Amino acid sequence: MKITYNDFIHFCRKFEEANEFEFNEENLIDFIDEKHYRHKNAKYMYDATYRNDNENKLAVTIYLLEDDTIAWELLAHWYDAKEKLDQIYDSMFLIKEKQNQFDSLNNDREQVHQLLLQLEDYLQKADNGEMFHSDILSRIGLRKFIPKHTVLATTWHIDDIRDRFPSSTTDDALYDALSEIEAALSDAAVREGWEVISLLIGAEHDEERK
Repeated sequence: MKITYNDFIHFCRKFEEANEFEFNEENLIDFIDEKHYRHKNAKYMYDATYRNDNENKLAVTIYLLEDDTIAWELLAHWYDAKEKLDQIYDSMFLIKEKQNQFDSLNNDREQVHQLLLQLEDYLQKADNGEMFHSDILSRIGLRKFIPKHTVLATTWHIDDIRDRFPSSTTDDALYDALSEIEAALSDAAVREGWEVISLLIGAEHDEERK
């Protein structure tokens, strides 16, 4: 994706702050000339510093290239430093980059990809302990999973039948009971649904004919 100059500065600032340093404009080189040229096709570069948990420091140079992308070079191959750079990049640009890819897609496909992004976001939060995995689908909502132009009249949850069973009945037992009558519930919904459609839509057509 295209990284603007302001994006580049913000990225450098976030990396410095993540390592408990302050952004220093003196470390920024603008329109690199041959004297300072340390990366092919670079427009700007910033000299940053990585600090690990043991207070060891590593020089990191961050570049904004002519094709408006970000690159970086590490003075030594430290995996944790590269991981920190990747994490900051992903948090700033990855979702935005994915969303930009959807601009040329049709609405149906875009809806699916947006749903995927939301699932990925909730999954990451659940993996980080910020929410329960069991809450992911309820957060998103069932309606986002059904085909376009489809009406979802109702769903049944164990809480809907809980008061009809002893208070000691477990959730699994309630679900088993609900599952046993699922087919009957579906048949009843279809049968009653057609009656309602015939009644209401038929009445509207009769009114239009008058």
